[in-house]
Amino acid sequence: MSATSTMIIDAGLRGLAALLDPDRLSSVLERAGVRLARRSHLRYKPGTSCLAGIVLDDGVAFGYAVADSAGPKLDKIIRKTDPAAVLVHDRDRNLIIARARADRDLPALADPHAALAAIRPGPSATLRTLAYKPQRRWVGLASRAGEPPLLLRAYRPATVADAHRRLTWYEHLTGGRRIVGWQPRSGVIATSFQPGASLADLIDHGTATDTNLHDTGVALARLHDHPPLSGPTVRQADPAATVALIGVLLPEQSARAERILARLRATAPAAVAPQPCHGDFSADQVIIHNHHADLSEMSSPMTQLGSDKSVGLIDFDRSGLGDPAADLAGLPAAGLGPAAFDRVLAGYRTVRPMPAGLDWHLAHALLLRAAEPFRSGAADWAAAIPERLTRIEEALS
Repeated sequence: MSATSTMIIDAGLRGLAALLDPDRLSSVLERAGVRLARRSHLRYKPGTSCLAGIVLDDGVAFGYAVADSAGPKLDKIIRKTDPAAVLVHDRDRNLIIARARADRDLPALADPHAALAAIRPGPSATLRTLAYKPQRRWVGLASRAGEPPLLLRAYRPATVADAHRRLTWYEHLTGGRRIVGWQPRSGVIATSFQPGASLADLIDHGTATDTNLHDTGVALARLHDHPPLSGPTVRQADPAATVALIGVLLPEQSARAERILARLRATAPAAVAPQPCHGDFSADQVIIHNHHADLSEMSSPMTQLGSDKSVGLIDFDRSGLGDPAADLAGLPAAGLGPAAFDRVLAGYRTVRPMPAGLDWHLAHALLLRAAEPFRSGAADWAAAIPERLTRIEEALS
């Protein structure tokens, strides 16, 4: 049994262990007749709920454990969905595991083919899941013979209008077009697809070049250097929830995390004139296009940046006016190594000066992600979280 399950005891969530321990989760799913590929991510509210993204051999699913008081919520999910979508319903532990189409917060997943047809009628498409965060967002690739592929994005109906507003703002900013259509009631937006490999994947495989990294810096700097257009502001997340979670996971680190948070709040840099920003930047949001790809499929001139016009920036549904330093800080906070980050910064400096306050924004971004080893199911999360706190302290020193 993994350290994840043995170190967390939450009497209020009897189904928690089944979601935290990969071996136990795999066993539970095998009894339901399906095979676990991996657990993608989880969102844990101590004593209240735990929501896990689950990747199966034949699709995506979610696991949801709740406190006794929320048991009726699970019963409602069961009543409102196709019974075949429910893989596990453990009433004793207030736990369900169900396929994504049972995710009532993302109603488009009940029939994504119908959601696509409402935006672009035509023959049946092949849908492939690219990303799924239960109750938050799903992104899939829709392919039809003879047509360019589309990205289909499913949101909560309450949040889709904001995502659409930000994507529309980005289109107006750049003069390009990515949005193909949207359905507010079902929470769906369809956008054009940029072919290529993510910079994160290239780095993981050791095939990212210095030019790729340099041109990433150029592309981001040109976005930041664009004349501002009145519009939404980037929402800056508060790391207080992460600090509270660390206090539950590792009580001996609680006071340390609280001190870091207090120092961050006391040393926040002065506000800067807001500039166009991505809002959720990391190497995952950078596409390196195939040199032989049809560049006319790129979304706009703003994404055809770099010395060989091969770099595209994607996922602007959190974009808006903000502090450029926060965008830059997202790269190392999400795992980009120092040498690679230096190459990105070198490209950035060819367009515009470095923004002030980068160290503070890096510390802020790192604290937001400090519990990521636990959320992603890393076996060494109990050691990795204190190491991340040390890195934050170094950034603030």
